[in-house]
Amino acid sequence: MGVVNNTLRAWIESENLHDAIIEGRNSRLDFTESKLDQNINNGDTTAIIFLLKTLGKDRGYYDKSNFDHTTKGQPINIISLGYGTPPTDSEAE
Repeated sequence: MGVVNNTLRAWIESENLHDAIIEGRNSRLDFTESKLDQNINNGDTTAIIFLLKTLGKDRGYYDKSNFDHTTKGQPINIISLGYGTPPTDSEAE
């Protein structure tokens, strides 16, 4: 654009360009959502899976497995197997 970043920020703040930018983004998002809906209605498997993974997480549609690997507040006991450097007293506590 050939405009210094600070100048652009000043224009956005002083000339209400911020609202226009947000409106443009929302318009583009609305358009994209309508295309996603069209693809889902046409049976596009990829679009269907995308929607389920993003909106259906609470129903079990997600890739990532969430496991609780905590000790529920209990300390972790470190057992030395004789390999490497043994922990110092402060590390063992």
